[in-house]
Amino acid sequence: MSHELIDARGRSIPLQDYLRVVSLVPSLSETVLELGRNLIGRTPYCIHPRSLIRSVPEFGGPQDPHLENILAASPDLILASVEENRATDLDALENAGVAVFAVDPHSIDDVMILLRDFGLLLGAEAAAADAGVALKQALVATAALRDKRNGRPGAIELRATTLVWRDPWIAAGGDTYIEAVMRELGLVNLFADRAGYPHTTLPELVRLAPDLVLLPDEPQPFGDEDVRELYGAGIAQETSSILLVPGEALCWYGTRTARALTGLVDLVSP
Repeated sequence: MSHELIDARGRSIPLQDYLRVVSLVPSLSETVLELGRNLIGRTPYCIHPRSLIRSVPEFGGPQDPHLENILAASPDLILASVEENRATDLDALENAGVAVFAVDPHSIDDVMILLRDFGLLLGAEAAAADAGVALKQALVATAALRDKRNGRPGAIELRATTLVWRDPWIAAGGDTYIEAVMRELGLVNLFADRAGYPHTTLPELVRLAPDLVLLPDEPQPFGDEDVRELYGAGIAQETSSILLVPGEALCWYGTRTARALTGLVDLVSP
């Protein structure tokens, strides 16, 4: 076995059991704690699991971490995301001599690899293997959902969009983790041909005529008023086609992925 791991940026860190971990990503903080390992620092948005994380010190947000305070805590590993954290901050931490491991999942397979890597980095191989088993079980449920939908008389592809912001309206495009979750649920993302998070408009959404619109409660806290506005604009034939969805289910990855997929199966089942 190699004595190093390569992160999503193509950078390597020594393979060892890291004990003093700071996470700059909410879903990664949750994953560390749910794998049974210690966390010495987090962001204010790292709020799960509540019973374990409330005592962990905060070191600023994903986009504005307090680098001096982080270094003063003497971490031996920083967990980060290519999408959520600034490269300049990660470079500064690395230049100060701290190992940084950044992730960038774009598929459910990437989450499987993330769990394996975290097991190796944190000395939590058994817990990570259990999390991997739970994820495989969730994938059985999503496959059954796709089969159920495709097996219905006159079945057609369910065309969908996930909106993540308004003023301007922004959708989840292709090559995003949200796209991977949608695909796993058997949803055809209407913005899959656009990378990242493309801007859109109400007229364009009307023209695209999605069968299903997903509105997560983060980063934009969508609510009932947004549902009524989209329905009133003619984007859906009925309000039940515009679903308010927990943002953590669509956006958080790691140990949460398995139960998120299971919950979403119940939400979008025919």
